[in-house]
Amino acid sequence: MASETWLRALGDGSLRSPSVGLLLVDAHNRITPLNPAGWEFVGRGSDVPVAGSQLAWRLQGTRKDPAPVWPWERLLSNAPTEKVIEESLYVLCPEHQSRVLYCCAARRDGQGGAEPEVVVAIDDQTARCAAEWEHQLLLEFLEALPDYIGIAEANGRLLYHNEAMRNAQGRVGKEESFSVRLVEAHGPESLQCLLNEAIPTAEQTGLWLGQTRLKHQGLGTELPVEQLVIAHRDEQGAVVRYSTLMRDLSERHAHESEIERLLYRDPITGLPNRMLFHDRIEQAQILQGQDEPWLAVIVCDLRGFASINGSRGQDFGDQVLAAIGARLRELLPQTATIGRLGGDQFGVLLPQLRSSQAAVDFVERIVGKVGDPLEVSGEPVQVSLRAGITLTASSLESAYALMDQADAARRESKQSGSRYQFFRDEFTKRAREQVDLSTKLRGALDAGDLAVHYQPQVNLRTGRLLGVEALVRWHHPEEGWISPGRFIPVAEWAGLIRRVGEQVLDRAGEQYRIWSEQGGAPGWLAVNLAAPQMEVPGWSDELLAQLARIGMAPEALELEITESLMVEPSATIISELTFLREHGVRVAVDDFGTGYSSLHYLTQLPVDRVKIDRSFVADMAECRRKAAVVESIVTLGERLGMDVLAEGIETEAQRSALLGAGCRQGQGFLFSAAVPGEDFQSSWRECARSATGTWQ
Repeated sequence: MASETWLRALGDGSLRSPSVGLLLVDAHNRITPLNPAGWEFVGRGSDVPVAGSQLAWRLQGTRKDPAPVWPWERLLSNAPTEKVIEESLYVLCPEHQSRVLYCCAARRDGQGGAEPEVVVAIDDQTARCAAEWEHQLLLEFLEALPDYIGIAEANGRLLYHNEAMRNAQGRVGKEESFSVRLVEAHGPESLQCLLNEAIPTAEQTGLWLGQTRLKHQGLGTELPVEQLVIAHRDEQGAVVRYSTLMRDLSERHAHESEIERLLYRDPITGLPNRMLFHDRIEQAQILQGQDEPWLAVIVCDLRGFASINGSRGQDFGDQVLAAIGARLRELLPQTATIGRLGGDQFGVLLPQLRSSQAAVDFVERIVGKVGDPLEVSGEPVQVSLRAGITLTASSLESAYALMDQADAARRESKQSGSRYQFFRDEFTKRAREQVDLSTKLRGALDAGDLAVHYQPQVNLRTGRLLGVEALVRWHHPEEGWISPGRFIPVAEWAGLIRRVGEQVLDRAGEQYRIWSEQGGAPGWLAVNLAAPQMEVPGWSDELLAQLARIGMAPEALELEITESLMVEPSATIISELTFLREHGVRVAVDDFGTGYSSLHYLTQLPVDRVKIDRSFVADMAECRRKAAVVESIVTLGERLGMDVLAEGIETEAQRSALLGAGCRQGQGFLFSAAVPGEDFQSSWRECARSATGTWQ
């Protein structure tokens, strides 16, 4: 024991360290220093005894011993339980600083009635204890770290593993080799990296930082880790130890994967988003070869998806999109990349095609089979695709250009009603014009530059004014008057048609209110309603609220819808129109006879009036077949309880032919062109005066 060593040293006089104070304490607690260190302890420069109460050192209590007593006092008590006390003392020195003293005290009983005394050796161990304490703190810190830490000597003997490393690799054996642990901890690839790169680099520069993989025996798996290897040198510069720290990257990799998924994957379908799809095109262009030179990009969208989304809700719409994405994966080869580009648009990349015909085969497959049959949440859903395709055998065209080309072809497919279209240069030119015109139209809407003109709708026999149709007009400061046939499709394409419709109804309703206050309002005001305006859920409530805001009675409004809506109108549109009709709004079908409407839907839709398209009126006086068609439409309207109105009447012969066919209502240049609201009353009076007697 240490105390025995100290006692022997005291006995033979060999303890002469300048830092160890030697004291002799008698039975009266008088302390006699025996060496210079002892003199320093008692604060005297001689061997003169000092009373224990006069010591400038003060004991400090601890949790184990809150009221400590000097060891020699315990040994000199009346009934000492021990002869030797060896312990650390926590004291305040005369300078009021905390110190740690190592004390070894031994009692010597006197002979022949002599009093006992205690020999004491005291050594200031403050610096050593502080170092040990710091070492312990560092050890506790290393043990608490989740990182995997190990230390080994240069000869390969393992010195230390922290708790995380022990859990991963087991405890360190006394004779265990560093090289054996390396083989156990790392797979072949990581092991080669450590032996050939990490350790040589650390020996050369001091440290190496890189990524490896750690075999975690406790978890039974292999973890990706960021590993630091340090080579420690002695004063002569020789490497004496190696230390390593490995940090688990599993969570970081999971977060990075999640971030990548959010950045590059569509959350609804799990497919690549537009950004990743664009990148895949660029990668495919790099890999294009001579044997398989063709690359195809397809952009497609869903017919009628807005109605599904509006009638069944967004959650159901999301399920439809996910089902379409899964169906596309089934129909296309593994080499294809399928992406969701936004909304109801999907992109398909077909790389390394041997011929352009292969692209045709694939697009025929997806537009023909993607919705046949499709079941969502146990319910059958009828959907179909329209697509635009661009083909290239060159890597010079950018991915952006290819996507723009395919999208231009898709829009052409939408406008032409075909299932798919191949890109042609004029599509891109047309697309650029659409973008330019949409920008100008947005500016016109912001500035309130759209105008509304009014064309009368009359009784063909008497010429009496029945109602007016509000027609939007746009005068551009540079281009002049721009035809509605040009800017209305652009408004629909750019998502501006609702704003156009709202402005037209606001201005036309205000004009109708002014006419009413002047006592000369026509019987009704007809306003055109585009299909996209009716794809927004709750649009009928918004329309009634707009009428209330501008002070116009619903009974005075007639909505003109295009015949294309009657091809297969959704239940939602029928319901919204019925709701409006119940509130007094009338409904007319515009351009009747030009589309592919079903007569079955004509019986279901809440329609008050049918408008015969001008193409039948133009030469019906000369063409018996067109006259027969007009007669059939008039008869059909009468049988269904609907009024029939003919458009585009320009001559007296056309008016007479229409009357002969039974049509009693019409509009056209024969009666009046469309004019601004402030000119309508005077223009109509002049027109009616000049025609007095003609229509009797």
